[in-house]
Amino acid sequence: MEQWRNETYQVGFRRHPEGLVVLSIKRNDREPCNDWRDFQAIKNQLVGPECEAVQLYPAESRLVDSSNQYWLWCVSDPAYRFPFGFTERLVNDGSVTVGKSKQRPI
Repeated sequence: MEQWRNETYQVGFRRHPEGLVVLSIKRNDREPCNDWRDFQAIKNQLVGPECEAVQLYPAESRLVDSSNQYWLWCVSDPAYRFPFGFTERLVNDGSVTVGKSKQRPI
């Protein structure tokens, strides 16, 4: 498994022969985290901006929860799309408020 690290995260990178890449993400200080934008940036940098990934919430019988570690299951084919999810891009850079919604600036 390859290992990548920056000032905040340590990421394990494992490529599987069936076209999957598994990213194991944890903070360097081992505290809990789940910052969606950070995980999106990690996926973009290591697998590709047009590759899709999911974070699986498994059946209890398959649960792995031994540390503050998060897993992204990525498809390395940039043309592949999961048969669920949104079909169009909609990003709020924090400059617009709609109703009571909030978004931090990019």
